[in-house]
Amino acid sequence: MDERLLRLYERELEFLREGAGEFARIYPKVASHLNLDSRHDPDPGVERLLEGLGFLTARIQLQMESEFPHFTRNLLERVQPHSLAPLPSMAVVQLTPDLHQGSLVKGFSLAADSALNAFADVEGQSARCEWRSLQPVTLWPLQIESAEYLPSANLLSGVPAGLAVEAHSAIRLRLKTTAGTLFNQLALEHLCLYLGRPGAPTLAVHEALLSRTLGIIARPSGSDDDGCEVIEPGHISQVDLEPGQDAQLKPRAGE
Repeated sequence: MDERLLRLYERELEFLREGAGEFARIYPKVASHLNLDSRHDPDPGVERLLEGLGFLTARIQLQMESEFPHFTRNLLERVQPHSLAPLPSMAVVQLTPDLHQGSLVKGFSLAADSALNAFADVEGQSARCEWRSLQPVTLWPLQIESAEYLPSANLLSGVPAGLAVEAHSAIRLRLKTTAGTLFNQLALEHLCLYLGRPGAPTLAVHEALLSRTLGIIARPSGSDDDGCEVIEPGHISQVDLEPGQDAQLKPRAGE
């Protein structure tokens, strides 16, 4: 038998006795027929009646408590199903290439499912945690020198006339190469950017880049307006999970 039944029985019986006393104070004539007006010398028949009723209501309460998790789970499955999905431990890791180890003009590739080790102090002992990368990453000898929001596209030089009329604002990124590498030496076909600061401004930038971009202008530093290249906004896309990558988020056997 469930041990919770005794707790619920005692609670229901106490409630019935207190309720009977209150009923006797409000309706003394009716209560006199049931002998509810005396808790010190209660009627045995009434006492057995209250105990039996307390036992029945305790069973009902026990069943309701047992069914409540099923109710809430079914409700969440309909209104917020992602909250029931198992969420593994995860982290965003910044990788920095060694600029003195060979040439990086072709990039340094880190395959998916690569092991990343982290060490933590647990109760005075060093514990090793192993993580696995989810997506392939290519490191380039590049740095973002500055990122700036411009309230008007007219503050940028080299913007085509039609684009300058439609655009209400702009985001300017200044990139620079490292380790003495030039841009024209890099076999760079695409570049991933990570918006790392949480909050409303980051969400606004994310929305602007993915849904409100009218065009991209690439221009070498110090060149004139004729040296810029206009890139269609369709070249900006969000990095999502590839088919089958969601399976990598599930714990492996023995982990």
